Amino acid sequence: PYCMGRNTYGSVGDGTTTNRSRPTQVRNLTGVVQLSGSYHNHCALKSDRTVWCWGYNPYGQVGDGSTTNRTTPVRVTTLSNIVELEGGSLHHCARRNDGTVWCWGYNAQGQMGDGSTTNRTRPVQVSGINNAVQIAAGYANCARRADGTTWCWGYNGQGQVGDGTLTGRTRPVRARNDSGFIDVQAGYHHSCARKANGTIWCWGYNGYGQVGDGTLTRRNVPTQVRNVSDATAIAVGGNHKTCAIRTGGLMWCWGYNTHGQLGDGSTTHRSAPVRVSGLGAVTHMGRGGGGNSNFALTVTNETYAWGYNYYGSLSIGVGASGNYTTPRRVTGF
Repeated sequence: PYCMGRNTYGSVGDGTTTNRSRPTQVRNLTGVVQLSGSYHNHCALKSDRTVWCWGYNPYGQVGDGSTTNRTTPVRVTTLSNIVELEGGSLHHCARRNDGTVWCWGYNAQGQMGDGSTTNRTRPVQVSGINNAVQIAAGYANCARRADGTTWCWGYNGQGQVGDGTLTGRTRPVRARNDSGFIDVQAGYHHSCARKANGTIWCWGYNGYGQVGDGTLTRRNVPTQVRNVSDATAIAVGGNHKTCAIRTGGLMWCWGYNTHGQLGDGSTTHRSAPVRVSGLGAVTHMGRGGGGNSNFALTVTNETYAWGYNYYGSLSIGVGASGNYTTPRRVTGF
């Protein structure tokens, strides 16, 4: 894997604390099949189903039993047989092949799901989830179970748990209106899910329109996004934006847009989806900069980035900072 951007805490993983505006190879890490990111901190799932983490670690989010920042990857020794990895705000969660879910790091709002609010420097099991088929991590976390239900826990000050309340949950509770969810994603202040019929449903903070229902009204339960009935993938950024890939590979985004992360050539917030400008068919998309930027991989295997170029984190070769409101090609891989 390769990382770039701010490296004060070793989050690039190259053994230094030097900021990198170009992709830089993470040291001593091969066989990676999935990456997850948290605040100045990353984890990787390897093909042998082990988990390795590095970077910022004051709450134990590296998972090695310490609170020492790590400039190169260290193994989370208590985890094995992991099949999925997700990064939250200051924590990570993992799903084992037996359907159990394990989390570690910051826990002040119950993000561990173990009934406590104690930070965890090693993974602990989420209570009551033993048949998960997908997980999502943000300020609140969610797990989609084999029976088709979706359960969330953690910070709920904006309704992002989706149970109709603003009450924080230290153990999982079922989200409302969850029938038909096949993909669940979590941001910092809102969450979203895609149904089998191609519709998207979001809930939580909506001050910038990130719920996508055409309003700025907070939603405590899943609410349908306007004008989208053909979504094939969704991505939720940490800071108030949401994106979808629609039939034909076109990418659409909505919500917070101060840094141009919606990619429509403006910095205007959008309460309903708008198409990303000048971008062809997309196969994968990701979030960066806490949701203040976007990345997309096209069918021609080209990577594009746009939004906030924090410490050169977009790796588009146009300086160490600045906002870019339309996609630009990433080079250097």
